Amino acid sequence: MNKLTSPDMMKLKNIKSILKVIHEDNGIYRKKIAEKINLSSQTVTNIVKELLDKGIIKEESVRQMGQGRNPMSLRINYTDFYVIGVEVTVTEIKVVLTNLLGDLIKACQKQLAEDDDALNVIKQLIDEVKADFSGINRIQAVAISVTGVVNEKKGIIIEVKPLNWFNINLKKELEYLGIPILIRNDVNTIAHSENFNLREDTNFIVVKLDQGIGSSIVIDGHVMRSTNSVAGEFGHITVNYAPEVRKCKCGKYGCLTTLASIGALEERLDMNYERIKEEVKKGNTEVTRMIEEVSDIVAPPLANVVILLDLDRIVLTGKFINDFRDIVFEKLSKKIRENLTDWVAYKDLNIHENVNLAILSAKLLIDHYFENEEDLLFQID
Repeated sequence: MNKLTSPDMMKLKNIKSILKVIHEDNGIYRKKIAEKINLSSQTVTNIVKELLDKGIIKEESVRQMGQGRNPMSLRINYTDFYVIGVEVTVTEIKVVLTNLLGDLIKACQKQLAEDDDALNVIKQLIDEVKADFSGINRIQAVAISVTGVVNEKKGIIIEVKPLNWFNINLKKELEYLGIPILIRNDVNTIAHSENFNLREDTNFIVVKLDQGIGSSIVIDGHVMRSTNSVAGEFGHITVNYAPEVRKCKCGKYGCLTTLASIGALEERLDMNYERIKEEVKKGNTEVTRMIEEVSDIVAPPLANVVILLDLDRIVLTGKFINDFRDIVFEKLSKKIRENLTDWVAYKDLNIHENVNLAILSAKLLIDHYFENEEDLLFQID
């Protein structure tokens, strides 16, 4: 790639600014764009023409009363550009092809067997969703959600133990696709989505109760990032919950994940998760009691985080919540409030059920493009 000159960089910046204004105000006029970003009318006209020629934006005539030419409104062509979304868990990989609105075009998935190479599975499934697709040249980027510790800036998977992934440069592994790659931790992906949906709440925590326990914290409208990419490891805070103090896979004793995760339930009950769900349906009181107990274990540390950061809201997600919401939600909500001080801003406990992170990752990509410096979409030659 040739090094960009200063005029080239300025042009790219102007293009992105114009697209952002149209994204935020679909149907805007050229004149209004020039006013909003302080560019000359001629500059806006020239760039808009180029974007129209490339099919990135569309224009529509807006009928108005009276004489004179009807003004032309501008809209981003969301439906004719595409994104590949990928969700990587310890048991399954999903890959989808969507347009920029998140509308599903094609999907495939694979349950991971013990001897599967997860990286090869990702590549195979990406090839599968691309196969025979007529708009392949309009696939703009790949957005990936990964369970585990992720250096999102570099696209490196620091650790996913069940997949035997340690310091895997996933971004580099997928460079052959020739399009930008965005990689996020799974809970961070949900946090970015909730950050958009909960505009009135600038501070909240997303907690995923699944095979393990993960979390992501949003402060002042920004997903928290840390130096070594492990901010929000809620599952590895230490809790004293007699009579059990178990050793965690991280090496410590008494981590929350050893008591309140799906993995912990499987170990404590000596049965797999599918069997646990079956026993609950049968009315097994011992199994149901242990699931209810998760509320007692999780509520105090959640309340402590709310008090520490003055959070507006808690958002729960994950398989455990999907399957046992009716058992734990009311009790957990009550227990959290019992452990709070009077002065916190806390409003409520929310549930985010049955999240398809492959589709969500793809849908969030366009917002990420406008919120960050790097160009992840609409690469202009």
